[in-house]
Amino acid sequence: MMVKRQENPHGSDIFQFLAADERQRLIRLLSELPLILTGGADGRLAFLNSNGLLELSTRLPMADNAQLFAGLLVITAEGQGEPLAHRPGYHALGAVCDGVLQLDDAPRDDRPFLAQLIARYALVEDEAVVARLRDEFGPAAKSTPWRQLRRQITANDFADSVGQLLSARYAPYITSFMVPAAVAAGIEGQPPAPGDPPYKGLQYFDEADADHFLGREALTARLAGRLRAERFLAVIGASGSGKSSVVRAGLIPALRRGKPLGDGALPPAGSDQWLIRVMTPTAHPLDALAAALLPEAEPAAVVALRDGLAASPTALADHRPQTTDHRPLLLVVDQFEEVFSLARHEDERRAFIDNLVTAATAATGTRVVIVLRADFYDRCAQYDGLRELVSQHQEYIGAMSREELFRVIVLPAARAAWQIQEGLVETMLDDVGDEPGALPLLSHALLETWARRRGRTMTLSGYREAGGVRGAIAKTAETVFRQRLTAEQRPIARMIFVRLTELGESAAADTPDTRRRAQFSELITRATDAPTLELVLGILIDSRLVTTDIVPPGETKVVEVCHEALIREWPTLRDWLNQDREGLIRHRQLTADVNDWLNLGRDPGALYRGARLQQALGWTAAPPDPLSVAELEFLEASRAAAEEETRRAERLAKSTRNQRVLIGLAAVLLLGVIAAVLYNLGVFDPPVETMTGDFKVAVAQFAVLDEAGQLSGGDAGRQIAERIGLDLAGESGLDLSVWFDGPASPDSGHVPIGVVGEGIDGAADPAAVAEQIKADMIIYGWVEPDGEFGNLSARIYARPQFGSNVARASGIYNLVSDIPVFDVNEPGNDVWLRLDPYARAAARIMLGLRQQLLGDEAFALAQFERAAELAPDMDMAHYFVGQGNVFLAQAGGTIDGERLAAAEAAFDQALALNPANPRAQSGAGSIHYLRAQALLDASTAEDFSGDSVAAVEEAIAEARLALAAYAPIAGGPEQQEIYGWPVASLAKFEEGITLRLLADAHYRLGAVAEAEAAANEAISRLESIVAPLQANGNHRQLAQTYQALGTAYEWRGFLLGRRGDDAAAAEAYNRALTNYEACVAAGEAFPFDTFLDLEIVQLLCQPRIDALTQGGGG
Repeated sequence: MMVKRQENPHGSDIFQFLAADERQRLIRLLSELPLILTGGADGRLAFLNSNGLLELSTRLPMADNAQLFAGLLVITAEGQGEPLAHRPGYHALGAVCDGVLQLDDAPRDDRPFLAQLIARYALVEDEAVVARLRDEFGPAAKSTPWRQLRRQITANDFADSVGQLLSARYAPYITSFMVPAAVAAGIEGQPPAPGDPPYKGLQYFDEADADHFLGREALTARLAGRLRAERFLAVIGASGSGKSSVVRAGLIPALRRGKPLGDGALPPAGSDQWLIRVMTPTAHPLDALAAALLPEAEPAAVVALRDGLAASPTALADHRPQTTDHRPLLLVVDQFEEVFSLARHEDERRAFIDNLVTAATAATGTRVVIVLRADFYDRCAQYDGLRELVSQHQEYIGAMSREELFRVIVLPAARAAWQIQEGLVETMLDDVGDEPGALPLLSHALLETWARRRGRTMTLSGYREAGGVRGAIAKTAETVFRQRLTAEQRPIARMIFVRLTELGESAAADTPDTRRRAQFSELITRATDAPTLELVLGILIDSRLVTTDIVPPGETKVVEVCHEALIREWPTLRDWLNQDREGLIRHRQLTADVNDWLNLGRDPGALYRGARLQQALGWTAAPPDPLSVAELEFLEASRAAAEEETRRAERLAKSTRNQRVLIGLAAVLLLGVIAAVLYNLGVFDPPVETMTGDFKVAVAQFAVLDEAGQLSGGDAGRQIAERIGLDLAGESGLDLSVWFDGPASPDSGHVPIGVVGEGIDGAADPAAVAEQIKADMIIYGWVEPDGEFGNLSARIYARPQFGSNVARASGIYNLVSDIPVFDVNEPGNDVWLRLDPYARAAARIMLGLRQQLLGDEAFALAQFERAAELAPDMDMAHYFVGQGNVFLAQAGGTIDGERLAAAEAAFDQALALNPANPRAQSGAGSIHYLRAQALLDASTAEDFSGDSVAAVEEAIAEARLALAAYAPIAGGPEQQEIYGWPVASLAKFEEGITLRLLADAHYRLGAVAEAEAAANEAISRLESIVAPLQANGNHRQLAQTYQALGTAYEWRGFLLGRRGDDAAAAEAYNRALTNYEACVAAGEAFPFDTFLDLEIVQLLCQPRIDALTQGGGG
């Protein structure tokens, strides 16, 4: 750059007021600094060596010296992100000293000396700067301020850097930086000189690269300046505009340093003390946010925070960093577009956004910076709070100016003494043009040109060999793929690149293809083991095409492409993506579903079923890319579950009598598919007021009562319903259709329900409402005043299904009672922390019971276990875990000891929470009964000695323990209004089957009279509960009672026959046959319960009918 020389009529110098020792020390200090970059009159860049600097500082006319020093230090400090030109209020010497202070490699012992020079002579007018230096480096004796001196040499005098001084006069001290074309031609063929690359290629700049991040100083200052008054900032730009780099390597280091910015101003006060957390959303933004906020916490703490973020939009605002000084939080969300491109669950996306918006607007001091790709800008409009913040607080990152790009090209090379052929910089700048997304292309072209250097010189020929700005990425990728990878490795590399691409809607859609972060385990297929994959990844990483990282929680290894420019610019990859785009989109959906399945601990409820499974099996028979091991395991588990359901249906089809059962079961299993088909065909069009789905939960408006018990006005009851509804809908992996009270809009979860309850004027009957909207379950409740506050209570109602009342099967009416509410319009977190888990657990229990009625015991148990996790202090949740394990412990006709132990632990936990729970008491008794049964099964009636005798005696002892557990319940009230079941009758059932077992045990020991008495008592207990069970409508329990009666009567017949009373024995056998037939009839009345049909009717009752009708009784 040509600069007009400035004359100095006074002839005084930059050092005019320094003492001799101060001048000598300053000269020594400057001479020891690394080579200083400067500019010459011909516009070239050069290196000024230390001898030249010493020569200039001691022998030149002082006016020239002032201009030279200011110019040298201006450019040097600008390279560190601290431009000194155009800084009013700085004496030239102040600019020099402050500039050296900004250099990381300035000698530490000399830093106080420089600071004290500034303070002593007031070389900077800004008193805040001087005060900061005094605080950091100590006070200094004051002298005459520079503004009062005869000659005032300011930094602004030298705004255009060094003038004509470096032309011929100082040539002996200049090492040329630009290499003429003739010299470059003479070094063709030279091998590259050793050294580290000065460019990053496709990798973005991070905070550790701050000293090498050049060209964006003005933008960095502008961003930091906005954070003085704004607590939210959206940094928006095209892909490849450098937005991530300017935030990570520009803004964040500038805030941490707390030193003057490129415009001379200071960053926000106290920014050097801010707690700065940087994150990218990934497919699970709440997980990523929790991990970023707690980088060193135990996984359990991260999970707890994640749950809190999901439950409350104020969780981020309320979060207190784990520091003793409670520093203000700056949260930086890089690649914010992943919230829309990778996150697949709307409830998680909304919870994440709501937390950011709340934190940025609450009076907590938290600041939020998001970095967003411009083509996702319109997606923010779907979220009210985010839309307002982004529209009012945004900084758009445009293309870098030609001058800024010049610095990006030249300064990194100059710092490391690499040379550049004349004309190369101009060629690169012309090739880049003014496209915003060209920055990564330029950076990669620079890296590849440097890799093809001749000695220490980057040449035009090397640039052309690399492919230029536009072709360098494609050429690098193609060369690596074709030449560095073997034929066996190429398919693996292809799979990696395709999996690391998040596909847009189509090849030409407004939503383009983007990069995605994949877990390392996702890349392992049955044809590719981990060592082979690591080898291929190592080649791609070494070529700077992909990068790996370890992310919390769980220290998960992830892989991603270095930049989306690779996806845009590599034709081979574009061809791969377009060959079967539809298949790849399906594959992405499968991958997302598998990740959900894994996150849920391989929950069977997350497996594919029905038509969806068939479609997946169809296209995965010839997938576009190999399936990962986890994906294959997911499909195999889905297929196995479907085959098990098919086997059950085939067993039902063996009997003509059970054809209606098979049809009914198939109808239920295919219910979702049939409904979807009929809907698409227009056969029916359900009204908006009618719920659809596999299991439908409605949350009614809560009744807010006044002192007189009447409904009061306001929207508080509806807000409570909405909160519970959103929480239920967010219960991951729960296949629910959830509606909550509000204007009709099923897409948003609203449906007009109104107030539901009993004994409240204006409230609808829950049974009537459930029938009207076809809800399987309604959650409702009320808030009644209690002094200055209120108490919230909640109940559930479950609609009868398949001829049985699920609510009576579950025994839960009162969900929770008397939760203190201090402000009904804004219930506090203490309310939600108690109510939310119970509501979610209740839905799990109801869904499990419904599936239990259909015979899917394994699925039911999984729901009960999840309920116990959600509400660990809910005794009924633990009871159902025990009950589910008891059912499964008996499956197949033998007793599973591990299942029995799990059941016992669950019953014990239920009783620890509520010792008066009669059903848990009965459950504990059933453990003793089943142990007794197992002991009898292990012995034989023909062997009454040794171990068998001991086993039978032990069985009798266990049976008596069971009877002792049942007796208090059997002799008490039914308590059906509390527990939904006639618990006394059910305890009598347990007594009956235990007495029947005692008859068997006594007979084996030869105690015939005791055996006959036990059998008769068993019949008496069982017959007394038939009527209550018929009224209750529980077909499975009724069938079990009939089966137990049949067995007891058979024992009576057998024992009567043994003592010669053939007539009484025949009557007993007839009564046994009648009860077995009643068992079969109960199964036919409820064909959907496959457990009832397979494990009770076909395994226990039907074989005895066949035996008795063929004369095989006894």
